[in-house]
Amino acid sequence: MLEVLLSGYFDSIGLYEQPSKKQLLFAERWLEVLEMSHLAKTGFRQLDYGQQRLLLVARALIKRPQLLVLDEPYQGLDFISRKLVHAALEKISSANLSSLLYVTHYQEDELQAIRNFIDFEPLEEGHKLVTSHK
Repeated sequence: MLEVLLSGYFDSIGLYEQPSKKQLLFAERWLEVLEMSHLAKTGFRQLDYGQQRLLLVARALIKRPQLLVLDEPYQGLDFISRKLVHAALEKISSANLSSLLYVTHYQEDELQAIRNFIDFEPLEEGHKLVTSHK
């Protein structure tokens, strides 16, 4: 699992380069933040789907991108995994690590830390674009 996270530094599927000590420490810190340190040596396929999703979000954030696009991040997750991923995304979004473009079709999936919204309201002929701020 730690290797999957570290591969985010190199934009590779798999780890083919030796990470620096700083990169290794940063990846270990991410696992602590996500409360997954105990799974560091676990293989990716041995993780449940929610843990895999969470790990891949962390992998995307490891290089601190300016923008992170999350399109329906809870799709296919069971209730427990949804709660796990939602709690982590709340933590990430409130820490302002990256700008988030967060797509969801369900109001109950909104993140509290997100302050600007764009909603599409369906009309008989097309749709209406509504923006709002918290």
